[in-house]
Amino acid sequence: MKKILIFSLLFITMGCFGNKSEEDKKPKENDNENTVINDVVEEESGSVVIRFGGDIMMALELGSIIASRGIDHPWVDVAPLFQSADLSILNLETAVSTRGERTKRQEVSFRSHPDTLQGLVNAGVNMVSLANNHVLDYGPDAFLDTIKYLDEHGIKHLGAGRSLDEASAILYQSINGIDLAFIAATSIFISDNWKATENNMGIFPLRETYYELLFSRIREAEENSDYVILLLHWGEEHRYFPETHQEELARKLIDNGADIIIGTHSHSLHGIEYYNDGIIFYSTGNFMFLVYNENARKSAVFELTLSKNEIVSSRIYPIYIQGGRANLNQVNSPRYLDVINIMNERSLRFGTRIESNGYISRI
Repeated sequence: MKKILIFSLLFITMGCFGNKSEEDKKPKENDNENTVINDVVEEESGSVVIRFGGDIMMALELGSIIASRGIDHPWVDVAPLFQSADLSILNLETAVSTRGERTKRQEVSFRSHPDTLQGLVNAGVNMVSLANNHVLDYGPDAFLDTIKYLDEHGIKHLGAGRSLDEASAILYQSINGIDLAFIAATSIFISDNWKATENNMGIFPLRETYYELLFSRIREAEENSDYVILLLHWGEEHRYFPETHQEELARKLIDNGADIIIGTHSHSLHGIEYYNDGIIFYSTGNFMFLVYNENARKSAVFELTLSKNEIVSSRIYPIYIQGGRANLNQVNSPRYLDVINIMNERSLRFGTRIESNGYISRI
């Protein structure tokens, strides 16, 4: 666990972003065959900047916009944020394929064209969670295509796989001398057929019968990293606060070795909680998704800066989703301040404040 540093930082303007240099890759020694390892090694220990957001897909209306305006259209405003981070993470809530048949009769299904992944690459997004209720929307062939196309584009992925071992695997990253471990799981899925098993593809379920496996993965990750980061797809859609059982589970997960929890699925922003030595982002909201109401347009890019021994700072960059784009709000504009106020309303109950410059602090 890391000690959280309550900080005082100078305001950094939205335009001050620089590209990171190319990192060398080096395999990490680990004899656990169920663990995915992708190490990026720098010579000296320093800090790591992670930026992340909520749910994305590139299908239906958004797919049409991308087809007419280009693969980079959704990302123009936020690309500098992701490109200048050491690691950029989103929840890929779609199959990526041209094959397959719909697996749902009534619920909306998403299948995005493989070419749209280049937009993520160009924008600097280099990791996605597949632990959600849309990755198998078009069946096994499209699911396998999704994995294949992500691999071809060099986008790391976790939370779903060809077996339960693969779906629950730990994804390790070592950046600037700081070791990170990622695990992804979802409590939201259509049927038991979506659960990965020993011999069948699927998602890593965030359900009580799988808690023993989840906690064992957390313990393993804690032994082999400086930070354990969980990507959890959970809760109720279009709610403004997490459910009681989410709060209880999140705190239990941190008590048992997790350091950072990043939530998705609600399509609306939830509050942020510093708990003991960890931090919980209960829901990061929409990012590039169908917009069902005005509240769903209001979201953010989230940021964490980590040193070897502590969470140095956390921050939000408010966005507004419109025109098939995640539009970065101008500092102190009405839309910018609206998101700051929303996040304060939903975080104060947890003893957390979001400052006017977007920095997050414990009260």
